[in-house]
Amino acid sequence: VVEYLIRQGAACDIADIQGNRPVHFCAIRCDYKILKLLVLAKANVNVQNGELNTPLHLAAIYQRPNSKEWEDLISFLLDSGCDPSLENASRKKPSDFVGRNLKKLFSREGAEMRRKIKAQKEAEEEEDFRKLLELRGNWKTTVMTNLERTKRILKDEADRLHREAEERLRAEDDARLLLDEAMERRRYQEEQKKKRLESEEKNKNSSRK
Repeated sequence: VVEYLIRQGAACDIADIQGNRPVHFCAIRCDYKILKLLVLAKANVNVQNGELNTPLHLAAIYQRPNSKEWEDLISFLLDSGCDPSLENASRKKPSDFVGRNLKKLFSREGAEMRRKIKAQKEAEEEEDFRKLLELRGNWKTTVMTNLERTKRILKDEADRLHREAEERLRAEDDARLLLDEAMERRRYQEEQKKKRLESEEKNKNSSRK
């Protein structure tokens, strides 16, 4: 809804009768996502309401120490130009509303340190992702290499079986040819023997006469 209203041209810096602007209510409700939308729409975060509270004051007053979104909201306010040194009508800074262990959270130094930690974490995640991509690439290369090797082995085996089949067919053809030749010689020899016997028998009969 907020995004739609902003696109329709809704003003982001209009104050109510207490001087609270939308950024103040985001700080009260710890609504980090809407605060980012408002800042992207050029909303000013370094503004004070009727009691001179900035969004940082209200974030400290309505603190949520165990919420990461709350810490992100404070860091975003500081990064977007909200001055942590401004005092409200009671002459208190935002850090005056929190315990000692949270005071650094409301300082520029604390915000800078969190930025560095976040940047380091993002760099480590980016490096891990790069290594993962590299491992994936190496794995893919290994798989493709093994696949090509398997294809070559299968092709070589298929070629070998094909050659053996052709050699077997040639051997069978040669054996069949040799058998045909042997049978032809045997038939010829039988015919010659038969003719010789007939001739001898004929000669014997002639001699008797």
